[in-house]
Amino acid sequence: LDKALREDFGFQHLLWVFSGRRGIHCWVCDPRARSLSNTARSSIVDYLNVFKGGEKEKTKLTATSAPLHPSLRRALEEELMTHFPTLLEEQGWFDTPERWMKTLDLLPDQDMRETLQARWTERRKWTPQERWEDLVKESKKSRKGGSDPVLHLIFTLAYPRLDVNVSKAMNHLLKSPFCVHPKTQRICVPLDPESIHEFDPSTVPTLDDLLQDHSSSSDQRPLLDVHRDNFRRLFLRNLSNSVVASRRQTAQAMMTF
Repeated sequence: LDKALREDFGFQHLLWVFSGRRGIHCWVCDPRARSLSNTARSSIVDYLNVFKGGEKEKTKLTATSAPLHPSLRRALEEELMTHFPTLLEEQGWFDTPERWMKTLDLLPDQDMRETLQARWTERRKWTPQERWEDLVKESKKSRKGGSDPVLHLIFTLAYPRLDVNVSKAMNHLLKSPFCVHPKTQRICVPLDPESIHEFDPSTVPTLDDLLQDHSSSSDQRPLLDVHRDNFRRLFLRNLSNSVVASRRQTAQAMMTF
């Protein structure tokens, strides 16, 4: 998403903020982004979104049939395929019969689902990686109407899900950096997209952690220092420089006039 917003739309000033629970908010602070109408915002969201319908609808994935859009092809080749094996291991999608049945249920091809379910039930000692390799092999026999079952599953499981309504309308609120999530008490810290795979939400400080840190006499660096540094380095410094440059350019234009 960061690459799409920068390369496809030309936005420069993006701030990614942890929601404090399980989501991420993105502030797009370029002047032309802040002045977009709801219609224009909706068009950008539709461009980035590959899901349609509610959570309970099976056929909710769109735009992944051949030929794949260049933006989605980039996401697939540069991010999804690279990190999917790690996600497969971490999320345990194929670890147990209950988990793999639920995962296979996402496939649009019923014949393929039944074939894999039967084979995996017989070969319960297979590792998750072996089941994934079997699925990839079986998918080559089961492409219907140009749909690739592997792509369908990868995008369904790993592509970011957007909160469309929040993104489209100006009357919705975004998490402000360093505010506190009301339920988890975790701090909504800025995130670095380049190292997002190293981010662990469970390690983010809570309000109680900060209170304890504040009352401690330890010489250790305050808990939020690294996050404040990230805020300045990743976002604030570039935005400030851009505002100064814009004001200088405006002033020079007025003097020239």
